[in-house]
Amino acid sequence: MTPCRHCSAPIADDAETCQFCGFITARGVALKDARAQREEAEARQRQGAQAAQAQTARASAQAEASRINQTALLWSIIGTVLCCIFPVGPVVGLIYGLKARGLGKTHGFSPPLGGMVVSVGGLLLGGSLWVLVGVMGVKEETRKTELRKAIGSAEVLDLQTACRLAELELLQTDYEGFDVFSDIDCDSTGDLDLDGEEATLRDVRFIKSKERTPFVACFRRNSTHWVVKQLRADEDCDAPPPPPKKKGTSTKSDPSPK
Repeated sequence: MTPCRHCSAPIADDAETCQFCGFITARGVALKDARAQREEAEARQRQGAQAAQAQTARASAQAEASRINQTALLWSIIGTVLCCIFPVGPVVGLIYGLKARGLGKTHGFSPPLGGMVVSVGGLLLGGSLWVLVGVMGVKEETRKTELRKAIGSAEVLDLQTACRLAELELLQTDYEGFDVFSDIDCDSTGDLDLDGEEATLRDVRFIKSKERTPFVACFRRNSTHWVVKQLRADEDCDAPPPPPKKKGTSTKSDPSPK
């Protein structure tokens, strides 16, 4: 038994507090410090385990983000190359890119964003091309309407009507890559030769991408009005129409304007 340092009451040697006044004994202080140190060590151990777990999760997320980015990049490249045929590629790539970005935000790292950047670029490119196609379509239909109105019934074939019929046929058949943005030399250069129910328009050409493509328009009278029989590179209007031009085949051009 030892006296309490606070109230002098007798207390047991192994007591942590005085049973009379509640004063903490030297043994109690030592045991309390020991418990605090043990709890602190356990807390550090838990924090270390949590940090290791977080590091493992972070590394796993980084690997997953890298894999997702590669998938996004692959979809984006394929979709960008085939943007007019398969425009869903950049969209899928963007979804994967956003998923990788979300993993980076959750686990506190900067994910690779190559796939996402290419996806956005592919979407912008595809959107621009579709807008251009739409503009071309509207402009082409507008020009066709203007030509049909200017041609009218085409009961009489003069040079101006022949030029309009030839241009309309060029648009409708995409002859040699002709489109609504091509320039055509006809009214001032064309030579119209009428031969009964047949007619030939010579010395005409269109210009696309600075390349001049000469052609001959062959006409025939169909009942009460004139129509285009065929478009050719030569004047043999009685020959069968030439086969469709293969894609990628170069077009012979007239190097000097008339």
